[in-house]
Amino acid sequence: MTTVYIDPILAAAFNSLDALISFNGGGSWSGSGRPGQEAFLGKLGALTETIASLPPGAIETIAARSAGPVNTFLARHGFAGNLREAGPQSLYAAAVLDLLVEWVTPGSAVQLALHDGRLAPGVRLKKGHFRVDGRVLSPEVKPGPIYVRMCESVTLDEGLAIIAGTIYVAPNGDYGAATFPMVSLDIDVDASKMIGLRNGDWTVDQAFARAKLRLDPKGAHAQAAAAMAATRGVVKTFKIAGPFTIAFVTGDGQVAIAYHVTEEHFSAPV
Repeated sequence: MTTVYIDPILAAAFNSLDALISFNGGGSWSGSGRPGQEAFLGKLGALTETIASLPPGAIETIAARSAGPVNTFLARHGFAGNLREAGPQSLYAAAVLDLLVEWVTPGSAVQLALHDGRLAPGVRLKKGHFRVDGRVLSPEVKPGPIYVRMCESVTLDEGLAIIAGTIYVAPNGDYGAATFPMVSLDIDVDASKMIGLRNGDWTVDQAFARAKLRLDPKGAHAQAAAAMAATRGVVKTFKIAGPFTIAFVTGDGQVAIAYHVTEEHFSAPV
């Protein structure tokens, strides 16, 4: 399953929401126990520095007292806005990212043989128009502050570690060409770790994100959006609203039967 790292975009939307909440008497943020919340808050400063390092206009944000302007902002940037209007005690924010990187010399379209023998649309770059560092491919890009790095990996975390140089990589080879798959991607991204973040009597109760990627012989185009809303006076509620485990246990804690239930079985019994 494709996964996407979008924490800087989540942080941009969150910072915009925080600024509006601070204007309305907010304080400091805390988590509600949902996985990933404390880690996100702990690296918010570093994420804000990442946002500041991006080229002007790469990230745009909005914050408003109603959902309409935020949904319109998202739609204007090619993303369906579905924040629901929750009344006068709610605030709304969103951020969009748009990064277009073009290869100095366009590649050629090829049929790429995958490891399992299937064919997929691919790109071939000629020698001299890329570099390889260990397992990391870097196409030659037009001048600008953003570069593109690629590597094969089983997971996103592994790939980011390889790109960051924290995993041992083999020495370079003398490659006469480089190939990689074309990509056309437009998917929802899990933003559930934002739900339940609290600032005084404000609670984030809506959050969603979406990401797009185009990778072709001309270059790479990354786009993403994140949106969220916070409501004042939400009753603090322990909430299970995603895949969950239910176990039937004996008095001394022995499991008789257990289930991990996913969304396709969330329905009222008949």
